[in-house]
Order: sequence, then C-alpha cells, then structure tokens
Amino acid sequence: MNKKKIIIAEIKEEGSTNGVSRYIEMLREGLYSENFEIVCLVFIFSTMIRLHKHIKHQNYTEIIIPLPINPHTINKSYWNDEYNHIVSYILRNELMGKFIFHIQTMNLIQLAIYLRANYDCKIVSHIHCIPWKYLYEDNKRHFNHIFKRIYIEEDTDDNYFKTFTIEEEYLICSKSDAIICVTKSSKNYYETYLHTCPEKVHFIPNGLKDRCENQVLFEDITKKNPICILYVGTVSKAKGVHLLLEALNIIESKGYNFELIIAGKITEEMKKEIKRKPKLKIKLLGQVSFDTLCSLYKKAHIGVITSLFEQCSYVAIEMSMFALPTVYSGIEELHEIFDKNAGMFIPALYNTNTGLTLDKKVLASKIELLINSPFLRRKIGQIERTKYLQEFTLEKMINRTIKVYNSL
Repeated sequence: MNKKKIIIAEIKEEGSTNGVSRYIEMLREGLYSENFEIVCLVFIFSTMIRLHKHIKHQNYTEIIIPLPINPHTINKSYWNDEYNHIVSYILRNELMGKFIFHIQTMNLIQLAIYLRANYDCKIVSHIHCIPWKYLYEDNKRHFNHIFKRIYIEEDTDDNYFKTFTIEEEYLICSKSDAIICVTKSSKNYYETYLHTCPEKVHFIPNGLKDRCENQVLFEDITKKNPICILYVGTVSKAKGVHLLLEALNIIESKGYNFELIIAGKITEEMKKEIKRKPKLKIKLLGQVSFDTLCSLYKKAHIGVITSLFEQCSYVAIEMSMFALPTVYSGIEELHEIFDKNAGMFIPALYNTNTGLTLDKKVLASKIELLINSPFLRRKIGQIERTKYLQEFTLEKMINRTIKVYNSL
C-alpha cells in the first residue's frame, strides 16, 4: 500500500523556535507512526543560507529554501510568481502523484494555490493564530479598538473587517480545501465574521505526547514544603507579568512565604521591573530545555498564566498534563483548555481607558486561595489532568488530523 504524502510547509527565522515548530514536531512524530510519507518544507529568513538543502532524516525529508533577503520583494506579483516557479522546480521530485500541501503560515497560501493549479494536490491551511491578535504585542491601541468593536459592540460590518484583515486571510478562507483552527473561538471567528464555509473549517486543538504516564503527579499534601509558583514563557508586559508581580506583592505583604520561578526569555523592561520588587523571592532561569521544564512542572505547587493574548497555548497544555493547578487569565482561548477549573481564572476586563486587562487584586486572591489549600490544589490538578487526557493528547490530535486528510 502506497503511503499518503504530506508536505508540511512553514516560514521561520534562522535559529528561532516557536509554537508552530513545536506543532510540526508533534505532527511529524504522530504521522510517521501512521504510515505517512512526510516532507517538511522550511522557508527560512537567513543571511547565511544562499542555496536550498535536501536533508534525509530517519522519519522524514527536510527541504530548506532561503527566502529573499528583502522580504518585500516577494509581495510583488511578478516576483511572487517567479519565486513560486523556482520553488516548484526545486520540489519537482516531491510533487509526483497526489499529495496534501499543509501550510502553517498564511503567507504560503499563494504558493499553495500555484502548486494546486499545476499538480495533483489539496490545500490544508493551519491557522495557529488570528493575525489581528498579534497587534496586542505590536500595537496595543489598535488591538483594543478591534477587540471593542468585535466583542463589546458586536460589530459584524464587513467593511470594517476589511480594514484589518490581510489578503492572505481572505485567500485561505476562499481557496483552501480544508482549514484547521486550533481553538473553537477561532473556528467561530472565521465562520461568523469572514463567512467561511463551515464544512471546511475544522477545530483540532494542539496535542502533546504524555510525559507523565505511570508517574505520581499530585503533591504529598502531608508535607509542609515552601510554596513554589511557576511562570513559563516570554517575560514581558504583553504577557501580563507586571500584573503578576503586583499581585505577588500583595500576597507577600500578608506574610506568605513563597518563591516565584520564571522560565523564559525576559525583556530588559521586565528585568528593571523585577529589580523594583526586592522583597519578592524570584528565580530567573531564562530559556530552559523541555526536560528541565518537566522537572519544574513536577516541583511547582501553582502555575500562573497572565497573558491576554493566546491561542492553543502549549504552556497551558503542559501544566494540565502535569496536573499543576493553574491560575490563568479568563480569555476564551484559555477557558477552552482549563474549562474554568473550579473558578481559578481572573476575568478579563475591558476598560475604555486601559483596554483589556486583569484585576491584580483578584489575581492575588486566586493565588492566595491555592496557597492556603493543598486539597484544592490537588482537586484542580486532577480536573486539569482529566481534561488533558480527554482533549489534548498527541493521539487525539493525530486522529483528528488524519480524518481531515482522508476527507480530501
């Protein structure tokens, strides 16, 4: 029986890793065990790589193709067609017979359309994040304006959506054979606001291989260990870490003994912010390996996610997998993972002056509640672990994805 060929395509910067790379790693591992032929196509921004590379790995073929040094060049219609023609020539040996072209970056939709016009292929577009939500980090004022119009005023005017929806987004909605959204909220967004045909939009959350099988996950509540609070991810104001520090200041002023461990890349702005909180016990680890991260999840008593901009967060799934009771910001994407676990969320508030934010006093009260109750920590950890096993395992993600592939 011939293997079904899947070409997984992404755009990335040299040396960078992100949630998309993590997803591809999981997808690649799961599909290989299901007898698929896998080609990973990586378009890379690099000043060092000038020629394309074919690399044969044990379980897949990797093809690395450099992007133009000036990325604006490829936006020109003529040069875009020329570039796509060159790419198809480089890929010619991989384009024989039927295949599925599974894109992970919206900017690849025009290449996908070009390949489908010339070869026997189907297009699957993976939406890891709704593009306008990146504005939370780049242009918070614009983000808050869009958020207000959509979610507060419930504006569905097509002309307004055209002011911030990118061309590639419209192409994905109209030209893809199937679209995979990682959250229910993004699936609803594309069906409701961009009028995408519901039959081709599929909700498939990210999944992770279980690192905790046959392990004791729940803390020994008979021991009086110092409380360890864990934050994982980019340490920035965009991720709400300044609100976490203010909440912990409130808790520290009440005499509680705890330590905050932070694992992730930290901005210079947040380094200065932390120095202004000398009373807090904070351990900055920087970026750590996944094995180290697993050890931290087992050691910690409480996890915290304060971001107001997420999609299907790997950190949230990891905390659930390790049954780490988590206090989190009450945005819809995180509710989908934690399922409002016993009320351990901080409602996301919209204010006309500050935009979307969290109440640091409520954040402090939720953390304090978990500090005081080891029984509640165990209960919430069990709820999270059950939800992970029901919805976010690698096996479930792969089975759902194969179902989409087989429908094409």
